[in-house]
Amino acid sequence: MPAIRPMRQWTLAVFSLFLAACGGGGTDVTPPPPPPPSSAVATVSVGPATASLFPGDTVRLTATAMSASGAVITGKAVAWTSGSTSVATISDAGLVTAVTPGTAVLSAAIDGRTGAATATVQSVIAEDLGHQVSKQVGPGGDSLKTTSGGLSYALVIPEGAVKSPLQITLT
Repeated sequence: MPAIRPMRQWTLAVFSLFLAACGGGGTDVTPPPPPPPSSAVATVSVGPATASLFPGDTVRLTATAMSASGAVITGKAVAWTSGSTSVATISDAGLVTAVTPGTAVLSAAIDGRTGAATATVQSVIAEDLGHQVSKQVGPGGDSLKTTSGGLSYALVIPEGAVKSPLQITLT
């Protein structure tokens, strides 16, 4: 029986090494850290989504890149384009300038993904009223109203819109 004793010692040593290599066999294993958030652009949103302008008006658009999980991604370059530069142009900074009446789709591209907004440029209505309406308007605001050809027209000057009295004439 003395020969069995060295075998036990050897088995116990191997088993101890096995447990040490496996972390001692306990359940205190620390899980790996979560992966970093993805910086891949999944969608691009453009705001405001619509703009109603008159020729010469401007509005600034913003583009927001988002990951598949909906997290906002910053620091990405934006390439702006107008689908109809005769209607509205857009600068590299997202500034839209209305040119002529019509509708233009304005797109923002970030890492191959695009988002879009629509600008509608309206006509300036100019019509001869056939008569004249005139009124002095001051800092307190006022309005001018008239009718011509079955249509009613009103010009409202809000309080504080003018600093000193001003003569306004509609013809």
